[in-house]
Amino acid sequence: MGRSPRVSSTIGVALVLAASVCSTAGAQSETIYETQFFDPAQAASEWEFPIGATEVTEDGYTAAFTPGAFTVTLDGAPNARFYPAFGNPGIAALPANQAVEARIASSSGDPSALFGVACRAALEPQTVGYFFLVGADGYYTIGRYDGRGNAKAIVNVKGSKRTDAVDPFSFNIVRGECAGKKKVRLTLFVNGEKVVSTVDTSPPKKLGSNALIVTEVAEGETATTEFTGFAAHAL
Repeated sequence: MGRSPRVSSTIGVALVLAASVCSTAGAQSETIYETQFFDPAQAASEWEFPIGATEVTEDGYTAAFTPGAFTVTLDGAPNARFYPAFGNPGIAALPANQAVEARIASSSGDPSALFGVACRAALEPQTVGYFFLVGADGYYTIGRYDGRGNAKAIVNVKGSKRTDAVDPFSFNIVRGECAGKKKVRLTLFVNGEKVVSTVDTSPPKKLGSNALIVTEVAEGETATTEFTGFAAHAL
């Protein structure tokens, strides 16, 4: 059965991070920041959790840091996005040519659950940027937030295609690359394998500069995704 992306609304959350995992694929890149969440207190501080807290609960989701993991549970909310503002001293916003990757140790719950990353992103006033998502069944997509509250799949629009690069029994590294301005080259890698590449010839006029972790599930369903690393690179 085919399925299409369900990224449909933005949760009012801006948990600030500066982060990055070792590069796994694609063009040569400069790592901007790297984290594997080894220190929950430090990670929570970087992501601007409330002082002293390593877990937050908002409408429909819970996000928590434990040693070596960042776990997001969706319960009633269709999606959640967490992004790096790169506000630490000496760290600038990512350039237009950027790569973002996340290491996902597990994803459980409703089969509709998807996980991945977004690049060239901003959350305010409306989400804008490109998202790269996969599911445990091998489903994949690249899509676009247009900055007006709309999301659109631009790869695997009918939702019928699958990739064997996704490992349903182990961790997965999802990497999205964005390159170009007037025409944006978008490439999805899973576990070092190039899954698909396309060019958006009509990108939104005002794209962002941030990298996001993204997880979603069908509205009203529940899913838990465990991230064990996150990377952002300048290409």
